[in-house]
Amino acid sequence: MACTEPPVEPTRPAVTVASSASNSGQEQDLVAQGADLSVRVPIVPQQDRDFATYWCPEIRGADDAVIYRDAEGFPARFNVYWAWDDDQRLWLYNTDDGKVWIYAQGHQGWARQAWERGTQPSPPAVIAAHTTGP
Repeated sequence: MACTEPPVEPTRPAVTVASSASNSGQEQDLVAQGADLSVRVPIVPQQDRDFATYWCPEIRGADDAVIYRDAEGFPARFNVYWAWDDDQRLWLYNTDDGKVWIYAQGHQGWARQAWERGTQPSPPAVIAAHTTGP
């Protein structure tokens, strides 16, 4: 469990985007359209893990309180990219292993699940752009 504790000051800054118009897929505090949700993905140092730092996605409510924190996170050796879709699902692409993850709210709260390529729903354009090779 990499991300069970609240984030502390990272050993290196998380990548942030100056403008949401850039569509880079790494905008901190990215707001979901039509919902009082935002996402923050800080890089958090870990002492007892395989890697020194982890990307730790946090979904936040209207009051900026964390309503879901991914307990596992993603090693920060490379990058992750994220985007909301029109149904208030958070999508995350991990460049380390090429996997795409969906965070969705169900009857028992928020959950993370792997997305299989070629299945529905389709990822937002920002995620699709990062997962498509040259």
